[in-house]
Amino acid sequence: MSQYMRRFVEKSRFALLLWTAFCAGCGLDDTTLPDRQTVYAEDVTPIISDSGLSSQAKRDRLGELGLDPITINGLLQADRTGNQFGGTLRTAYDKVKGSRFSALTPDELQIYTDGARSAGASITINLTDEQAQAMRDVLVSENLNSTSDVESYIGDPGNEIPRSLPADAFTQVFISLDPDTVLQQL
Repeated sequence: MSQYMRRFVEKSRFALLLWTAFCAGCGLDDTTLPDRQTVYAEDVTPIISDSGLSSQAKRDRLGELGLDPITINGLLQADRTGNQFGGTLRTAYDKVKGSRFSALTPDELQIYTDGARSAGASITINLTDEQAQAMRDVLVSENLNSTSDVESYIGDPGNEIPRSLPADAFTQVFISLDPDTVLQQL
């Protein structure tokens, strides 16, 4: 065990749990760790447990501690709209209105559909983390950035929608839904 890891373990058992839980199996070893200050449980716990903070505010505060986005995803794994790179309804709306669909994070997809449903839109899907990730994967891999891109993609019988998604998910979110539906919530 490296000297860095020994000091890390000695300073905080919580840090060791984080290291084990969130970095195990991801190919990191002590030679690939970034050179930054150590973050301890007493730094992180008050942020994660603060019910007055939005998911994005928690992400921002954890980032200020020097934690990288993937570690933050792990720390916020129980937070449905904060555990996949975050975002807000404003950032999601701006990306949709700006025809930058492939720039949406999975969290933004969830926030956007939740916001539309809250605003009374006839959207029936409630995206899970897995579904939001599957939708984002398609947007990125197929470079879908606008309503017309999505229409062309779903109109091609050779393209398959991931099994984890409802067949009409892309239609509900990017074709039938008027993005301005969420404006009053911004």
